[in-house]
Amino acid sequence: MALVMTPTLSAGALRAEVDPDRGMLVTSLCRDGDELLGPLGIPFLHPWANRLSVPLEGADVPRDEHGLPIHGVHPRAWTVEAHGRTALLASLDFAAERVFPHAHRVTQLVRLETWGLRIDTTLRSAGTGSVPIAFGFHPYFRLKRDERVALPRRRRLLADARLIPTGETVAEPAQRQPLGDRSFDDGYAVAPGARFAVGDRLEVALLLGYRYAQIYAPPDEDVICFEPMTAPTNALVTGVALPTAVPGAVFRAAFEVRVRARPRGA
Repeated sequence: MALVMTPTLSAGALRAEVDPDRGMLVTSLCRDGDELLGPLGIPFLHPWANRLSVPLEGADVPRDEHGLPIHGVHPRAWTVEAHGRTALLASLDFAAERVFPHAHRVTQLVRLETWGLRIDTTLRSAGTGSVPIAFGFHPYFRLKRDERVALPRRRRLLADARLIPTGETVAEPAQRQPLGDRSFDDGYAVAPGARFAVGDRLEVALLLGYRYAQIYAPPDEDVICFEPMTAPTNALVTGVALPTAVPGAVFRAAFEVRVRARPRGA
């Protein structure tokens, strides 16, 4: 059996690994050999991020503790179009299926620079109808509970006991404070270009196409997630703030994980 190697990217002190056979999962992001990601890496959640309030049949759909469909379908293998020292380009042809009857093509360019990682995602309708766009990412970052977490101004999407938005929102100011014993599993509407940070080490910048984000920080793990989302949770059901790609049109989204240089002597 041939050994399949996970494509590796390198730029300066940074190194990343991306697995096209696992849905373009970023399995590692290291600076000078120190792993920055949590054990689940940076998964691509497609064709919807987070939860849906209606049940869906099929073994290909993960479900949460309430039995609700969560984070799209299980990852599929992508086709690598190009791979160099600092970049990986891959594509996925998604046929119309019962759980998501919208044929489309997704292309991703994952690029590593000396300052960090950028992921550009492009979606184009492959059928005769419009494609609803509700994908997202779930980057897991390691942190220490006494590290300051910086959050931008945002509107929290109030949710019911199943974490499905009710339609009500509450404005929250920008914050910068240690995570401490707090936990998060909350959705937010954010302004274009919103930025989130972990201490002075990492920053997530939502550059294009992401007007929503989920913050996830479980109480029993030293990880935090700033999740770029093209639409709010359950948008495929409600249609609220749901972008679409009409036939022939292209939807583009991009975000960056900026890794700040380690201070001398640290």
